[in-house]
Amino acid sequence: GLLLPTNKSAENFCNFFDHYQLDYFLVSASDLLQHDIIQDWFSIIRAHKGSANRIDWYKLTYRIAQSSNKSKNITRENTIRFVDELYENGISVSDVISDQPCPKKIFNYRLKSLVNAWDNDAVVIFDTETTGLNFNKAKIVQLAAIKVQAGKIIDVFDRYINIGLTDNFSELDIDFDNSSQVHKITREQIAAGDTELDVLSSFFDFVGKHPLIAHNMNFDNTMLRMAVTNLDSFELETRFNDITFHSQFDSLLLAKSLLPNEESYKLENLLKSQKLEGTNSHNALDDVKATASLVNLLIGKAKEKLASI
Repeated sequence: GLLLPTNKSAENFCNFFDHYQLDYFLVSASDLLQHDIIQDWFSIIRAHKGSANRIDWYKLTYRIAQSSNKSKNITRENTIRFVDELYENGISVSDVISDQPCPKKIFNYRLKSLVNAWDNDAVVIFDTETTGLNFNKAKIVQLAAIKVQAGKIIDVFDRYINIGLTDNFSELDIDFDNSSQVHKITREQIAAGDTELDVLSSFFDFVGKHPLIAHNMNFDNTMLRMAVTNLDSFELETRFNDITFHSQFDSLLLAKSLLPNEESYKLENLLKSQKLEGTNSHNALDDVKATASLVNLLIGKAKEKLASI
């Protein structure tokens, strides 16, 4: 039996069988992946990951408008014009969507909620240092965060994790020695570190209910998720899930939106091009302080756009 992804693929195989006069029977249906609802879900997933393109936003905005407008007078042309106008002003649709599941105020959208949290409440900027980039085997060796209010650091979290290094040159040891050439964390610092369970639990305490910011958020969030999953702690997994429901902002994606003409969006390059304070040393604490400097600039840029939104 052959299970094929599309009817076109099935047709090609049928032609092959016909050519060689082989008996077969064909069971076909419409292509599942081409159904509108499946394509919409792909767009939703890309939007959730921060990688939705303009076509995704055309589609999703139209679907939402159609479902919420009883008179059904929203046309595809109107939707495209609306999304294009946002983009022409340097704004993504994600900037004007509320980050709350049931928003009480329609204009409490993401960009505005970030500015309000930065000015009036507090945000937590965090970073991880790891033994590598492979999510399946890399370990977090340092987790650092700062709590920032009105542009000023009001609290600091900086912990090393004892990942059980030995002198037996295991794969973990080799990975750490290779990564230490980048982040400069020593074996002595690791040996004096705390358990992964203790560090993660304390980090979730530090975050509380505050919005989270990271530069390349997807990487750091995935490292946290893998660490929590490997510990097999229901309590810790619940706490991780709690913080994922907070407002989360990727300063890399914000920079792409608010600083559209940069050649590179790596943290060290943005610090240099924008002449910002801070060092991207690949020590997690240095990097979160540098990210705070970048976010402070981005907040100013965001405020300029709020009126046009």
